[in-house]
Amino acid sequence: MEEARASLAKSAGLLGAAVPKTPSGMVVGLVKELLVQIAHRMLPARLYKRDEGEARKALLASLCYERLSHIIFFENRTVPLLYASMRCLNLAETAPPSPELARAYGTICYSIGLVPQYPLAHFYERKSLGVADLLQQQGLPAEPWVWEITAYFYSSKGEFATSVERYQKGAEQAMSIGYLSRWLECSTLLWMDYYRMGLFDKARELREITHAHAIQTGNEHAMGWAFLGIAEYALLRGALDEAEEFLDKSQRVTHRLGYTERAWMHGLAARLHTMRGNFPAMKQAAASALALLKEVPLPNAFYTQEGYTATAEALLAMAEHPERPGSDRDTIAADTKLAMKRLRAFGKVFPASRPHVHRVEGWYAWQHGRHDQARQHWTRAIKEADRFNKVYEKALAHYDIGRFDANGAGHLKQAYEIFERLGFRYYQRETRALMERQS
Repeated sequence: MEEARASLAKSAGLLGAAVPKTPSGMVVGLVKELLVQIAHRMLPARLYKRDEGEARKALLASLCYERLSHIIFFENRTVPLLYASMRCLNLAETAPPSPELARAYGTICYSIGLVPQYPLAHFYERKSLGVADLLQQQGLPAEPWVWEITAYFYSSKGEFATSVERYQKGAEQAMSIGYLSRWLECSTLLWMDYYRMGLFDKARELREITHAHAIQTGNEHAMGWAFLGIAEYALLRGALDEAEEFLDKSQRVTHRLGYTERAWMHGLAARLHTMRGNFPAMKQAAASALALLKEVPLPNAFYTQEGYTATAEALLAMAEHPERPGSDRDTIAADTKLAMKRLRAFGKVFPASRPHVHRVEGWYAWQHGRHDQARQHWTRAIKEADRFNKVYEKALAHYDIGRFDANGAGHLKQAYEIFERLGFRYYQRETRALMERQS
């Protein structure tokens, strides 16, 4: 990635659109690009459109910034991402409607959606779709990135019906023009959406297809997504050996994964070791995940939730673990505080994660003796789970109420029925054992 970044930055400079070299320069550059964008919105297009030769040059520079934004996304750097996305757009807007412009509008839609500023993001979404439609009317090739990146925006919002439809369109268009890597991205994000919608079998079937394609084509990034997706689902089913196998496989491709994707991997490892009750391994995995999350205050990928949720839960479990040394108490408390801070930030950016966030907040509050506050969080978790139709998350909230609250037997029964229906046997066993102890 470093070589790609250097080459793209050099190309942009040769095209008269140099990349700022310092963090302060990036901030100043972002302010300038925002002012340019405001001017583009207010002034007649004839005042900033370039002649044919300069327009071609601007589109090439826009393409450099488009690719730079993809690299920066996986580094999870907010200001540089906004700068690259805005510079990409401003350059593309100086030329006639083009595929680069359609993609630039889509990219800035998603980038602003992370802030999150949904009304402005929707404005750019409409612009992106409008340019894409115009290009299709002119008989130009389909632009699957428009569907993929605006779908990603809707995934981030938790509006999965819309995102699923757009990923499907993006995958179909990519396949129709032979753009297999784009098809693989759209299909991967599609099974990630199915998973978050609770359509676990549908997600598994599509994940198997993308997994096989990634192996066949040597696409290590897509391999990593598939390995982690398989491991996460194995943990739900209580297939701990399978989860460990695919977590080991994901270690081979960490050089292709972004910051929060690596945190996802370590978070899943922390959950695995928590389920096994292995305190030293829990401690190591949680520390690895937290070290990454400490570097990136704002999340960028909806599918990396377990990097946040499982890490916080592992630390909460460590505080209650019988093997916890007394000397670890203060360190675990400080780490848990940071993990909860990052988890709350995740919930602000990705609304569909809030059932998990409130459930873990409930555990955190209960552990600190704030029982009424804990009950309020668990009640909110159930409401948010109903809002986003997240059945598994609802069961977990009922389970936590049942295991902590002396009057929670009815909640355990509801949790057990859901886990049984979903076929999540590990959670069935845990819930049944708790019900038997309480009776």
